[in-house]
Amino acid sequence: ESRDSLGGTWDFYKYPGVRTDSDMYTMAYSFNPWKDNKTTASASAVNSYLKSTADLMNIPDHVRFNEKVEKICWSSKDSMWTIHTHRTKGSDSTGKVTGRFVFMCAGYTNFNHIHKPDIKNVESFKGRVVHPQSWPDDLDYVDKEIVVIGSGATAITLVPALADAAKHVTMLQRSPSYILQLPNIDPVAAFCARYLPASIGNTIMRCKNIFEQQVTYAASRVWNDGVRNLLILGMKMNLKKGYDVKTHFTPKYPVLTQRLCLSPDTDFTDAINNKGVTVITDSIDCVTETGIQLASGTRLDADIIVTATGFDLCALGGVQVEIDGVVIENAASSCVYKGALLCGIPNLVVALGYLTASWTLRIDLIWSYTCRLLEHMEKKGKHSFCPSLPPDNMPLSSVFKIFNSSYLNRGAARFFKQGTSYPYVVNTSYYADWWTFHYGALEDQWIELN
Repeated sequence: ESRDSLGGTWDFYKYPGVRTDSDMYTMAYSFNPWKDNKTTASASAVNSYLKSTADLMNIPDHVRFNEKVEKICWSSKDSMWTIHTHRTKGSDSTGKVTGRFVFMCAGYTNFNHIHKPDIKNVESFKGRVVHPQSWPDDLDYVDKEIVVIGSGATAITLVPALADAAKHVTMLQRSPSYILQLPNIDPVAAFCARYLPASIGNTIMRCKNIFEQQVTYAASRVWNDGVRNLLILGMKMNLKKGYDVKTHFTPKYPVLTQRLCLSPDTDFTDAINNKGVTVITDSIDCVTETGIQLASGTRLDADIIVTATGFDLCALGGVQVEIDGVVIENAASSCVYKGALLCGIPNLVVALGYLTASWTLRIDLIWSYTCRLLEHMEKKGKHSFCPSLPPDNMPLSSVFKIFNSSYLNRGAARFFKQGTSYPYVVNTSYYADWWTFHYGALEDQWIELN
């Protein structure tokens, strides 16, 4: 771990209001259920949950903190990886770790590089321009005019939190996003907590929410207009009469071709109705010394501009991969096998989650599959696995191809690929993955055990 603590995203991001945009009953680990009755959780609550889970397993005692992996080198002769690291704090020393298997859990966010959108004359602004990925500790936004650029999950989270203390908040979007509004305390969860043992209640909630996620995605594929109209109707019902929902909350793209934003307890529409938040749908002409000039001619005054415009993708944590002394230049854009292994790269597992459901739902399945695979190899006296490359005539596309979000499109060329048929495709169905990872064949014509 290159940082000095556990938690990853939930320890790294510090912007106001940072929270989950998935429900915690499915985002939490299957072996340590979420025990709070709130569906979403703040970053600090998630971080506490992660650290308490780690403590249960004595994980921190085995973590090399402040040590960044630079490259991993595979030796076919020894069936062994050598992991090359360097210290990120204190001395600049280097180190090596050897292991037969590598499980890469580096996510898909580039924490070392901030995406800065190309905005004309932004350097002329006399106020402060900040990005949620590097939120300054000393930023005083009390009684300030703030413009938040963006309409994704980060903006939908930030705006209500900033509105509590700012003089005025404007959310400036080029195009709107779909927003799902749900109560933060699920009535089913409240019933289970009151009448059922915790273990049974948690199982019910996890199964219920998985089912709801799968049904929502399936419905968006076969009845997109219906799901779209329901989401837009939800916005109309929670905004004041006469609000221009058609302009500001009617997206042009099909539902769930970008990540669905979540607003617990209608906090976003409440910020518009009761805290004076303004939503503007327009494009930026340029930034001036005192604010933003829009293409329509409107001028927005601002003390602070927040660029909530997404982040850059980074596969394999930016780690260089070598096999028998040869650098694999396209390792980060390798084709996946069952969405868990990388074709042509031995003994490497990647934690690739869902975008249409909670990310960690799929991670739970992948570690289960990995344990099955390693136990199977041990029984057979095998030391390495290596999925075969897909046929040369099989077209490849991004593992995120069903999504057209800007941040995914920007990084698609540098991220894992998938093919068009099993086992080179990434499922969006939890139930299909559950069967594959728990009961699917461990040896087949597409993977070689040595």
